[in-house]
Amino acid sequence: MNRSERRRYNNKMRRKKELQRKLYRAFLTLVMVFVFSLTASGFLSVARASTGGTEYKYYKSVAVKAGDSLWSIAEENMGNGYERTEDYIKEVRMINHLKGDRITAGNYLVIPYYSEQFADSR
Repeated sequence: MNRSERRRYNNKMRRKKELQRKLYRAFLTLVMVFVFSLTASGFLSVARASTGGTEYKYYKSVAVKAGDSLWSIAEENMGNGYERTEDYIKEVRMINHLKGDRITAGNYLVIPYYSEQFADSR
């Protein structure tokens, strides 16, 4: 292969690699736009689903009475902040470092609740 053929071959390979890089960048851009649009539409649908006013999340301590279960405490305190009772109970377990459903009368649990009233802590 002489010098001019080698130069043409090198230029051809350089243009080919440059085209591949441009196609790769275009593909990544499209993927990023797609992911962003899915994420944005998800946020918008959650925002539209909220029908009431702003609700603030708070925590309180409740005493466990004889006969109480995580399910009965959830029914009394869950409110509209959670879609499923299981999600609420999972959070109560996490906050209180519980490994199972067993709770003992006389103990206290920290539980979350939502309220439309803003509690100023000043």
